[in-house]
Amino acid sequence: MRLQEYWGVGPKTAELLETELGVERAVRAIESADVGTLVDAGLSRGRATRILRRATGAAGLDTLGTGDARDVYGDLLELAARDALTDGAADRIRVLTPLSSQSAAEDRLDRIDAAREVWAGLDDDGRESVVATFQRYDDAGAGRRAAVDAALDLREIGASEGGPFERLADLDADALANAVDALGAVQGEFGDDAADEPLSVGEGADEQLDRLRTQLAAARRLDDGALDVLETVRGQDVRSLEAFQSGVISYVAEETGVTPSEVRAVAPDEARDETDFVSATLRGLVAELEGQVADREAVVAGELRETLDTAGGEIETAVDAVDELAFDLSLARFAAAHDLTRPTLVDDGLAVRGARNLFIDGEIQPVSYGVGDHSVSGGARAATRPRATAWRC
Repeated sequence: MRLQEYWGVGPKTAELLETELGVERAVRAIESADVGTLVDAGLSRGRATRILRRATGAAGLDTLGTGDARDVYGDLLELAARDALTDGAADRIRVLTPLSSQSAAEDRLDRIDAAREVWAGLDDDGRESVVATFQRYDDAGAGRRAAVDAALDLREIGASEGGPFERLADLDADALANAVDALGAVQGEFGDDAADEPLSVGEGADEQLDRLRTQLAAARRLDDGALDVLETVRGQDVRSLEAFQSGVISYVAEETGVTPSEVRAVAPDEARDETDFVSATLRGLVAELEGQVADREAVVAGELRETLDTAGGEIETAVDAVDELAFDLSLARFAAAHDLTRPTLVDDGLAVRGARNLFIDGEIQPVSYGVGDHSVSGGARAATRPRATAWRC
């Protein structure tokens, strides 16, 4: 699919996305309403949001018949995004569009109602713990390890709450705990896209690998300063080539942390002179340690991949569950903060009773208002030209 087929994606935007993401990844980001990926590629958040709203909910946006209505709708979403628990949830809220299906709208309202009931049922400590957990998740970069950590913490907080927390209840806590350590040992993100790629093992994953890497770094430094090694050993007042070679082996072993026998094993049997002996010994040691590091990293990476593959399903479930929970609870916080009332959806007409404008602070005169056929009592008056605004009932 050509990127320019999407609303709002012109030649320059398409070129930017293709350069930064590639066509396939850019299309995937647009179709999944991934604001963050488009912003990271260089689009402004506002432009990315407008593109994704059209891409994922054009039919719903068309129900907002005027520019004023669309502006107020956008302002409402921005207001709701302020109560988001994560950056990702805020982005998802910003790209929400009206649902053209009444049953889909009822399903969304059911989710918000369930989340709001759970949010209201948490005590102050529980709500603070949820907020803090999602803050740590965002601070850690919202990757897979962060999601697993958050899932385990949220599972403990909401173990008895049900509702949106139920999606965490069936997670294998032991498998995820093992996965946390494995994910922490892997540099970069581990996922389906990298299933056939070798894992890069980070520092701290394996004591032997860390030791070999330290020795290799030291050997490389000596190799880069081979002349300094030569002069240092010469300064030890050695009087024969044999004594010089022994001095080099001892010095290199002490500086790198390898054993003298390991240095001796890579030293040349014959050398033209002292300079040649030092250079050949250091080159040989670097090559030997590079091989040992590669071999050990392959072993550790294999063990880590086995752990991650075993817990792969649980990891993906945790990632999705944390994302969905953040979204549902964010909308629940917004509804609770503004004392919103669930609307009754009908096929025609619109009416509110005791409504207040969400964008006005302080004492507000409630308003009852109706358009078309409705059954709202309490003074709602009919009107044929409603003023586009946002109300709280």
